[in-house]
Amino acid sequence: MAATLAVGCGSGGPLSGEAPGTAKEPIAGGTFDTSDDAVFEEFTHWMTTNNVSSCTANLIAPNVLLTARHCIASANTEDVVCGQSMFGDPVAGNETIVTGDASPGQGSTFYHGMDVRVPTTGNDMCGYDVALIILQNSVTSITPLVPRIDVPVQSGEQYVAVGYGVDATGAQNQGRMMLGDLAVHCLSDECGTPFGVASTEFMGQAGICSGDSGGPALDSEGKIIGIVSRGSNPCATPIYSEVAPWRDFITQTVLEAAQDGGYRAPFWAYSGSSDPPSDAQAVGDACTDSSQCAPGSVCYFDGDPSKAACTAICGTSAQCAAGQTCSLGFDQVPGGGLCLSPPSSSTGNAAASAKGSADQGCAVSPLGSSSSGFGRLAALGFGAVLLGLRRRRSARRA
Repeated sequence: MAATLAVGCGSGGPLSGEAPGTAKEPIAGGTFDTSDDAVFEEFTHWMTTNNVSSCTANLIAPNVLLTARHCIASANTEDVVCGQSMFGDPVAGNETIVTGDASPGQGSTFYHGMDVRVPTTGNDMCGYDVALIILQNSVTSITPLVPRIDVPVQSGEQYVAVGYGVDATGAQNQGRMMLGDLAVHCLSDECGTPFGVASTEFMGQAGICSGDSGGPALDSEGKIIGIVSRGSNPCATPIYSEVAPWRDFITQTVLEAAQDGGYRAPFWAYSGSSDPPSDAQAVGDACTDSSQCAPGSVCYFDGDPSKAACTAICGTSAQCAAGQTCSLGFDQVPGGGLCLSPPSSSTGNAAASAKGSADQGCAVSPLGSSSSGFGRLAALGFGAVLLGLRRRRSARRA
């Protein structure tokens, strides 16, 4: 049997009509962090007890945050035993609120949640401790973090931990804290059964305390490789949920949220790669094949193949540039549409023919081939788009 790892919470109290209070709690041994502004503090209101708990969450798209599932879902235990400890239902999205301030207070800017998403493939507290929060409004002033969805974590890999949790003595501090020069201690098959590390998890080095749940492990390029799940006292044996195994869950949710939020999804949500292409053609550039175009766009032409250009994918017109509308009927792309300029009277018949061709499923040529005719996608090569211890929540719900 796996060792019993306690699930920790910090101080919580009744939810008032005001923003959450100013008491903050740091990573053990860390320093005050004003640079990682895409790492947020997250508060959850638990209606059954009328208490509020705090966690850490990570902005990965303008209206999407990645965090730990136990931060927003009920659990049947404070002590995690793999295979026995299970998650209950998540809270409603509007019971969550977040802020990106390094030292949150009453004057901070807060963003309200709209929806929460959790994996549908399991509810074991070991291996399924990931969740996504979709916000009511997009955060436009902060550059989101990139989740490393394509490269597995390596044993010994260096990382930086960031979070809003307590230190080893339980003392509170300014707010968001960071601790560098850490290394991945072991992967699941290396850690041994006493620690109960699932196949989608890894064990870090040290420094993770109550309130750091959902906080990121950032690699040398600042990409998220894991989020804090649980650990043992005092602030030891931190277990992280690895990001890469949840590629499909994360990318599909972000693509949907981008459509609802009216913005172009991040490149990685289209391509499945955490590295932006170095030589891709931008939207509007000439092309002969969709593999030449930047993620989130395809090579398209209307009538004349010599005028093929990289064209943005969309689900609604809000995702398109000024003067363009989202022309639906292209079921081969995420969202089902392309951002096109309204046809002039002289090209209206050609545009109608193009739309009709798409509706009949004839608008896509095999990958790498040329195509001809009206409204064609010149090879749909835009990457793998259709990708089809102690819990560190800082508030014990007593």
